[in-house]
Amino acid sequence: MEIELDKTEQKIVDATIFLLDKEGMNGTTTKKIAKKAEVSEVTVFRKFKSKDNLLKIAKIYYSDYFLEKISDIFTNYEDTDLELLLKNTWWKLVNFLDNNLDIIKIALDELMSNLEEEKIFSKFS
Repeated sequence: MEIELDKTEQKIVDATIFLLDKEGMNGTTTKKIAKKAEVSEVTVFRKFKSKDNLLKIAKIYYSDYFLEKISDIFTNYEDTDLELLLKNTWWKLVNFLDNNLDIIKIALDELMSNLEEEKIFSKFS
C-alpha cells in the first residue's frame, strides 16, 4: 500500500515515529505529536481523524519505506564481483539499520505488545 503524504502530513508522521521511539505508545499523545510537528492538535485530527488512524498510517508509511530500502540494498548487480557485492551489501545494510534503529525498535515493541491490534510492522520484522 503506497501512502502519499503532503508536507504537513509528513511532518506529523515523522513526529509520530520520533515520539513512538522516545516515549513508547502510552507516552505518545496527539498533543506531543502536534508540538513536535509544529502544527496544532486540530491539524493532526483534521489530517488523520484519530490517533489510532495516525498511528496506523505512520506504521504503514515507515514499514513500506523500510522494505523499499532493504529491497534496494539487496538488488543484485550481475556484473559485480561476488566478494565486492557481498562487502558492499553488508556495509549498506549495517549503515541502513544503524540509521533506522527507531523503526526497528518500534517494530519490536509492536510485536511484543499484547494488544490485539493489527501488527503492521510484522511484515518485515
